[in-house]
Amino acid sequence: MDELHPELASTNYWIGYDLTDLSPRLAEMDALLHNFAAGQRLVHDNDIKRLVDLNEVWALCARTKKPGIRALGRFIQKDVFLVTNVEDRGGLGEKDNPEFGKTYYGYGQAARICLAQWAGHFQTSAPHSGHQLTDYIGSNCHEKRKFLA
Repeated sequence: MDELHPELASTNYWIGYDLTDLSPRLAEMDALLHNFAAGQRLVHDNDIKRLVDLNEVWALCARTKKPGIRALGRFIQKDVFLVTNVEDRGGLGEKDNPEFGKTYYGYGQAARICLAQWAGHFQTSAPHSGHQLTDYIGSNCHEKRKFLA
């Protein structure tokens, strides 16, 4: 990864976030990210999901402590996910809010933040893309529902 994006060599995966004093919800997200990095099993569409029609933006979902936390980001390469913004699920809006789209409620605005953060760090570098779940994540992800390419 360092050879693809040398600017990541000196940073952690929480660009712009100081997590020295973790709340319980952020602690849950931190554990989820550590599990992902360690290759522990995730469940697609529960722990992680690609946001349909939102330009390769994905969300890691910490759901145990309500309201949950969503870490949005994009894949740099297979098995390498860069978190660009962390959102409180309660702030993402209600179901069927037409301002943000029919599928992911308030994720549209959060996805725009993700894309702006990505552009600020990587300018014209395209995110990793694929057609099936295994194009993004190795064998440590179980498919709960059919992957939407």
